[in-house]
Amino acid sequence: MILEFYGLPGSGKSTVARYLKKTRGFKVIKIENKRELFFYNLIFLFKYPVKFFALLYYLLLNGENSKLFYYKFMNTFLQHNAKYIKAKSFKRDEKLIIDQGHFQNIISVFKKNVSSAYIENYLKFVPIPDKLFIFEIGEEERRERLLNRGHNPRGGYGKNYQKKWNGIIIHNNNLFMDVVGRLNINYAFVKDGEIKV
Repeated sequence: MILEFYGLPGSGKSTVARYLKKTRGFKVIKIENKRELFFYNLIFLFKYPVKFFALLYYLLLNGENSKLFYYKFMNTFLQHNAKYIKAKSFKRDEKLIIDQGHFQNIISVFKKNVSSAYIENYLKFVPIPDKLFIFEIGEEERRERLLNRGHNPRGGYGKNYQKKWNGIIIHNNNLFMDVVGRLNINYAFVKDGEIKV
């Protein structure tokens, strides 16, 4: 069974994944090296060619500069494709977690505020896990957690970029929360460590 975690940075995805790995025997899917990265992407390409090229197209549409494009290509395209295929290679009865996968791209790929329709169209090409867990957190608590962990996502791109990006991810995340109920997926919300179906 493949569980995928989605949520804003600092919402607790990795903390919960580590806890479930340690206490409940879940396996957190990781890509160990470049050989795995490219091998599993080759399989993704042959198994899901339409999804592969559609997701690549969205990535190209949301390119900013060469440094950010490379970051997104490696971390939101190749990594997520590979993690999904690696998870599918395990037996169905194994308990697997994808801590940030294709759904995370709603806040990781788009370079501007998008519409609900844009998100729904994008998600037509996203592989669906057995269950998606959507992490919710108040903005004040989220900021505090990010400060406590000592680093911010994309901190190396400057304060102006980070401020702009933070506004974009909050906007797009809110839209996703509005549309998720219309999607044909099995999902649950995680708030304050509790699952709310």
